[in-house]
Amino acid sequence: DAALTLNQTTNTWSQTFTGTTTTGFSYTADSLTSGTGLALSSAATAFTGSLQSLTLSGSNAANTGSVLSLTNSGTANTGTTLLIQHNATGTNNLAMQVNDVAGDTTPFVIDGVGSVGIGDSTPDNPFEITSTSQQIRLSYTDGSVDGLIYVDTNEYLTLAGGTTSEINRIQIGAGGAGNATP
Repeated sequence: DAALTLNQTTNTWSQTFTGTTTTGFSYTADSLTSGTGLALSSAATAFTGSLQSLTLSGSNAANTGSVLSLTNSGTANTGTTLLIQHNATGTNNLAMQVNDVAGDTTPFVIDGVGSVGIGDSTPDNPFEITSTSQQIRLSYTDGSVDGLIYVDTNEYLTLAGGTTSEINRIQIGAGGAGNATP
């Protein structure tokens, strides 16, 4: 099910797996009590790629599996399932970025100091949401009853019940506080 190619000149190996319903690669480290089961590292000083890349490029509705699944199934375990150790301090150095579409200009990010940006790749505060529509929607049960929190172009903070077309809302801004229609 797998053809392995070793190139000792370039110190590389590749393997093409052709199985359809089995595991392509399995590594078991049951005797490991400390250390690392599998490590990838680089001391490169001009690295621009990805040290590890997992890609599902087949475009088909039948692709319903996860690209990455992490499981910590020991009920008495006290370890961390996902730990991102980010010690880099360079400008625009992000600890995590999630692009939800190709060419995403408004990602979800966690920057080097721990600030979270949603719709903002350079958050200026510990938590920043940037959007031209409602920034926060709080829903009760199935989402049919909800409240909205947003800032408009006039820098008014609006707390609204239900949809934005309802009059029953609270607005905080230039007109004071109370029931208002912006």
